[in-house]
Amino acid sequence: MQLNGIEVEEEKRRIVETLWPIAITGIPNNEAYARDVCTLLEEKYFECSPIVFQDSERAFQNEGNLREREVFIICSTEQPDANIMNTLFMAHNAKVMSSAHGVTVLFTYFGYARGDRKDKPGKSVPAATICTLLKAVNVDRVIILDPHFSQLQSILHALNIKCDLLFATEILANRIIKEEKLENAIISTVDSGGLKIVKDYSARLGAPFVIALKDKSKEGELKVIGSSCNDIEDSIIIIGDDLTATLTSITETATTYKKLGARRVIASLTHFACVDSNRDLLLERLDNPAVDKYYATDSLSLPSEILEHPKYVSVTSKELIAKAIFNTYYRLSISQLFALDKEKSYR
Repeated sequence: MQLNGIEVEEEKRRIVETLWPIAITGIPNNEAYARDVCTLLEEKYFECSPIVFQDSERAFQNEGNLREREVFIICSTEQPDANIMNTLFMAHNAKVMSSAHGVTVLFTYFGYARGDRKDKPGKSVPAATICTLLKAVNVDRVIILDPHFSQLQSILHALNIKCDLLFATEILANRIIKEEKLENAIISTVDSGGLKIVKDYSARLGAPFVIALKDKSKEGELKVIGSSCNDIEDSIIIIGDDLTATLTSITETATTYKKLGARRVIASLTHFACVDSNRDLLLERLDNPAVDKYYATDSLSLPSEILEHPKYVSVTSKELIAKAIFNTYYRLSISQLFALDKEKSYR
């Protein structure tokens, strides 16, 4: 297995590849994505074929031997129920039924992460349930691209499952730099919870950031807090967020900035969650003139109407996923993938 730009000591490479040969596969909805990752790694895709019965029950058949192999299962759990079950079936098949040395489940998108807390009596916490199920099928490690609920890592660690988080800010920021003129740019949250994301964008884009808070005295409008809040006029606003399924907060935030005199508003998102039930709403919101351009990763499968929309720019996350697999397999640092090179000119 090879990947440009990352070096591995020859002795370590030989030991790892001899003791634990790698196997990379994907659940059915992520098969094309997983095959592209294999191409980047110059590695053969491991075939694991679904068996679907007439009543829609499913099982999986490995098309090769997984004994003592290091298995990576790439999955995205949009329309979550079936895809979460497929992930559990494949992980259990690899680790328990096929005697794999280790199983890493790599979520390009982790569904149910919004159900992250018990803030009312009798309310379930789906994120904790999914983590418990991953433990039940003997998953060794979980890697998640920008989880909506970062404390997932703590839950998984408490269950003795290793967990690494990946962040898409660098690949999104690099694409924005290539395609946008960023004079007088300001980075903004959609709410106070997005502070960590916008601080990372701010460092990578070399632009100040502000925090947008809902103004309860004026429905649909925001208060803007930050050292640059008086410099909105004629600026380019870049709204950073991890996930949207309705675009409501983003369009409301953008509308406020346009009223304050912003020249252009750009949204930068890791996960653009679109399924049959919200497709028409998202297409309608994409046409809203408050936002001029959307940048989002390919972490989820999207219909052609979204991908071909003139405001939508798809940014591939496959190289990042390939690097995460490479570093995990060869026992290298994951956090190093996101280190900010202070000598690098990002603009």
